[in-house]
Amino acid sequence: YEGLLHMVDEMGNEQQGFPVDLGNDIWGSPAVADLEGDGDMEIVIGSKDKHLLIINSDGSIQADYNAHQYIMATPALGDIDGDGELEAVFGGYSSPGKLFAVNPDGSAVSGFPIELGEKIQRGVALADFNGDALVDIVVGTDDEMIHVIYGDGTEAPGFPFEADNDFRTAPSVIEINGEKVIVAGSRDDNFYGINSDGSLRFVVETGADVSTSAGFGPTLSGVGIFFGSDDGYVYGVDWNGNALSGWPQYVEDDVICSPAVVDLDGDGEVEIVTAVDGPKLYAFHLDGSLYHHFPIHYGDFPFKGSPAVVDMDSDGDLEIMIGTARSIVNVDVKESSNSEGYWNIYRGNLKRTGYYEATVTGDMTVEVSHMSDWNLVGLPVGLADTELMSVYPDAIEGTLFSFTDSYVQQ
Repeated sequence: YEGLLHMVDEMGNEQQGFPVDLGNDIWGSPAVADLEGDGDMEIVIGSKDKHLLIINSDGSIQADYNAHQYIMATPALGDIDGDGELEAVFGGYSSPGKLFAVNPDGSAVSGFPIELGEKIQRGVALADFNGDALVDIVVGTDDEMIHVIYGDGTEAPGFPFEADNDFRTAPSVIEINGEKVIVAGSRDDNFYGINSDGSLRFVVETGADVSTSAGFGPTLSGVGIFFGSDDGYVYGVDWNGNALSGWPQYVEDDVICSPAVVDLDGDGEVEIVTAVDGPKLYAFHLDGSLYHHFPIHYGDFPFKGSPAVVDMDSDGDLEIMIGTARSIVNVDVKESSNSEGYWNIYRGNLKRTGYYEATVTGDMTVEVSHMSDWNLVGLPVGLADTELMSVYPDAIEGTLFSFTDSYVQQ
């Protein structure tokens, strides 16, 4: 809340040119990328000072954009106008709520800001929804809406999607085998999956507000989606909203830290790392069991923000870095692994796009619960596409039928 942006090395030493004073509270995370392709990494961050700053790696200010609205959200970086440079996309948390896109030189992208008339507290997701090879914008608002806005400023067909209360978590986009699904938690106690045409795919009911964005990772049968709720549970579901085996897991306190999903021990299966609004840091195996030595109890101050998991000191194992109300904690995981290719940081990457892509291949075993006098023939079934199969009981000779494009007795 002091409005200072720090940059430290792996030993916690402040780097030259930092901290940078942003003038007011910082609620969001910085986004980091080489915006112009000139070899220099820029840091993009906003504050309640209503200014978005683009900061060079030496701490000097490259650009200062006055949004005239509170910037509570984490900016996302992507090319929305096809100029080959990355723009900063973020929302305003003042009335009337606006959606902004800013060039690396601090100028507004043509057609922006867009006045939605709905306040935006958290970040956006960026993904290509209309196939033009440019990113589009997914944003949740305090008016209970999820919008998909194309790069030209128009709304995608079928949107906005409306829930029963505010969206105060950043939405994410998961793409599997070319199909995109938007996921986001709401203050109506639900976690939503929304198809790219704006239709509802699934709802996961929880016992309280969903205050975290989702994390993603591979499972034995596809992709897992992990998120927390203020009801004290960490949830794990597939991309159809079905609970994964071993989930949800109870952690007693409100889950306010968006999970990181990464292989901590190098065994080929991901672990889920998160923290609560209290002094406990958790790590779970994919089956929901606790990783050894966890939870870690740290001091008397609650954790804030979300974990980042990376090999900071290049020693072949991972470190978990997370903030508390008073400090930065760095936990050294003493097992060989790396975080490359995993959702190991808030929003999945330093551009903060909130986008996860996966390809699911191979066969899947289908388990069918059935009456004891049924005769199941032809199971387990090998499927080229694990998403496309329905099975139905039929009265004819007590057999089971399945079909996709045609009706075939198994």
